[in-house]
Amino acid sequence: LFLSANPPPRRKAREYLLAYELSHQLSKTRLLEVYLNVVEFGDGIWGIEAASQRYFGVSAAALTASQAIVLASFLPAPRRE
Repeated sequence: LFLSANPPPRRKAREYLLAYELSHQLSKTRLLEVYLNVVEFGDGIWGIEAASQRYFGVSAAALTASQAIVLASFLPAPRRE
């Protein structure tokens, strides 16, 4: 989200520093919120609000536990570089 596609060693160092800083400035709940607001839940569907509207016709705040589990199953696996 915050980094460009630099060569792996340099990028890994920047990822570590950024992760360290974010983990000390934001709560785990806030980090999860940020992630869910930017991750792709399908072809061109970005963020939990758009996904909940598209798939269930309700706001993210109104999702049931079952609906949230379905959306969580759509999250992409990390890409291998």
